[in-house]
Amino acid sequence: MWWSLFATFVAVTSATYDEKLMHFYAELAGAAYKDRADILAWNCSHCVDSTVEVAPGGVRVLEIDELDGDNNATQVIVAKFKNESACFVSFRGSSNVQNWIRNLQIDTTEPSVGNFPECPGCQIHSGFLAIWTNARDDVVNALGEVGCSGGDVYVTGHSLGAALAHLAMFTLKSEGFNIRHSFSFEAPRVGDMTFRKAFSAYFGGSTPVWRLTHDRDPVVHLPPQLLGYEHVATEVFYSYTSDGALQHRVCDDATGEDTTCSWKYYLYNVSQHCDVPFVDSGKICGESSRDEQVVV
Repeated sequence: MWWSLFATFVAVTSATYDEKLMHFYAELAGAAYKDRADILAWNCSHCVDSTVEVAPGGVRVLEIDELDGDNNATQVIVAKFKNESACFVSFRGSSNVQNWIRNLQIDTTEPSVGNFPECPGCQIHSGFLAIWTNARDDVVNALGEVGCSGGDVYVTGHSLGAALAHLAMFTLKSEGFNIRHSFSFEAPRVGDMTFRKAFSAYFGGSTPVWRLTHDRDPVVHLPPQLLGYEHVATEVFYSYTSDGALQHRVCDDATGEDTTCSWKYYLYNVSQHCDVPFVDSGKICGESSRDEQVVV
């Protein structure tokens, strides 16, 4: 089973959305939330559900602090596939989702020009950039340690981890890595229109990139577009019919955000950020939370 799934995983190089492949990535994104020891042993629930086999000794778990000293801003898995030269990188979202959502609601900072040489002139959320700036050398070094220097890399992440995944792709490409695929889940906006256009120019052709959104999740609407932030393409929007059946569509966002996908909502459900249909367990992060309607 694992080999047939991995064969599908490595074979898809065209910009065709593959739902089976999406589930594969989602489990790897969920694994980044699990305890370090369980990830290193590769026996966490999402690790097992992913069906991935990793190389013996080929897993690294990085705990990344923010530049201002906040501890454990994110956790990153860097791992090598068993019997393959390829690696994957998975970024964890915030460990306290409710507080992180509230912080993004309160933070009205416009994107700013920062120290991100891979995207000259791009304006990027300063908090996301600070975390990635502190993580980048460790991630690149870990890829070398597990045997993937300059090789094929697959990138994923959920929430804050999805934002970091979008930044990481620029750096990894500039370091000589070949980004084969990327699925990100419930990503906030990362940068301005210049960032969006540069992202599309780098990864919108031969590298399939899919940004998954789930119904009324509030995080995908933050930081606000009114402040100059823009999502990267391509969005795949999951929602529900009037009788509760799950449906999805690949959005038309080649030149700008598709206002008929997640953008159309203004009443949000916080629980839908972690409670998602992308993973077998139905929960990609955190513990069960009560449904809560909020206006962002």
